[in-house]
Amino acid sequence: PLELVQLDGHFVQAPILPGVLQVGWALAHAAQRLGTSEHCREMEALKFQYLLRPGDRVTLSLRYEAQAADADHGKLHFAYHLDDAHCSSGRLLVTRLHD
Repeated sequence: PLELVQLDGHFVQAPILPGVLQVGWALAHAAQRLGTSEHCREMEALKFQYLLRPGDRVTLSLRYEAQAADADHGKLHFAYHLDDAHCSSGRLLVTRLHD
């Protein structure tokens, strides 16, 4: 929504969803659904190809890929799509939490 506090000042004439917020949402949703940490150890890749604006209804895809040598550490792949358009994606090194 246009009233989203994170849009304040980003930018007044043409508000867009900040990339840092997209990464934060991916980490938060992965923590809830995949049992990973809400913090990444490293960002391997980030691509922002299409600006997200207030009112856009996006789909977030998440995939966790464990490292062969250490199942507690791996890569979180995320991607945002708006209809058929690929908006942004990334690959983050994260830790998997235990039950």
